[in-house]
Amino acid sequence: MIGKNQVYCYCNDMIAKKEIKRIADLARINIADKEQEGLQKDISKILDYVDKLKELNVKNIEPTTNAGKAMNAFRSDDPSGEYGAETVAKILGQAPDKKGEFVKVKRVI
Repeated sequence: MIGKNQVYCYCNDMIAKKEIKRIADLARINIADKEQEGLQKDISKILDYVDKLKELNVKNIEPTTNAGKAMNAFRSDDPSGEYGAETVAKILGQAPDKKGEFVKVKRVI
């Protein structure tokens, strides 16, 4: 059973059905009995692959936070101009609910 602070090494063993059930309960999803066997195989393969990755020698590899050299391209948030009355009327004409020259939306809290 999966518990807090436990580490598993599956080493080509199949994950138990009760572990699949526990994972499903934690994720708050229902899994049909037919799906459990497929999930057992899939999760076991994933865990075996993770174990295989643990064998890699990463001693001289620098940790990275981003795979590329991309940087955020920020732009200033300056108004680019006023809309004319005709454009405002077009926009408001498409809104399902409006109040004056504003689009009315439901409160989001």
